[in-house]
Amino acid sequence: MLSILGSGPTDRDGNNPLGLTAASYRLLAEELAAKEVTTVHIDKRGMFASARAIPDAAAVTIGDYAHDVRAWVEAARHQTGAKCV
Repeated sequence: MLSILGSGPTDRDGNNPLGLTAASYRLLAEELAAKEVTTVHIDKRGMFASARAIPDAAAVTIGDYAHDVRAWVEAARHQTGAKCV
């Protein structure tokens, strides 16, 4: 499973600097792992751990995000052999 985050400054764990600290995506990944479901949850390009991927996170386009999702799907398929991501 590939987690694709929504809009705004939400990190790969589901937290954001505006006060949301529930770690919902991390908790979901942990529960799925317990059921032997592989998950990938990423920071959006230019955000959090991916901050150095681009000088200005505000310059990232929807097309850039779509490209990133396609690349993560292919990487997950390659690493796991899964046909469905």
